[in-house]
Amino acid sequence: MPKFRKVPACLADVVHQVISDLDLEERFRVEVDIPDDIPMPAPARPLAEIVSALAEQATASMEAGGEVAFIGWESPEACELEIADTRCGVLERPCNLPAAMQMTGAELSWQNCPQGGAAVTVRFAKQQISRQAA
Repeated sequence: MPKFRKVPACLADVVHQVISDLDLEERFRVEVDIPDDIPMPAPARPLAEIVSALAEQATASMEAGGEVAFIGWESPEACELEIADTRCGVLERPCNLPAAMQMTGAELSWQNCPQGGAAVTVRFAKQQISRQAA
């Protein structure tokens, strides 16, 4: 579980903390493309648990020097985070649901990347986010 050094203010803060806690930059090439104005779509701890579990799945048995990318975007309907890697395709890996998924109402979808590897997209519906804030 991430050890927050400061209270996270946005989705990018949580992702950067998970990257740091898992020492991903020590083993892999890491790209983060998440605008700082995307708010946290779920409470910090369950959100960090989801990001951590999916990052660990993406990098499990990936050779050192592989690539992992965290890309976030927001639409009027949802906030989404994609974690893409150069490991292997979807059918060659376990695609497990983190326990915190039920707490957040997030939805996951996996797909193979055209350049190799796979990506998982976590979708937080704005309607669900509003209910959690209430």
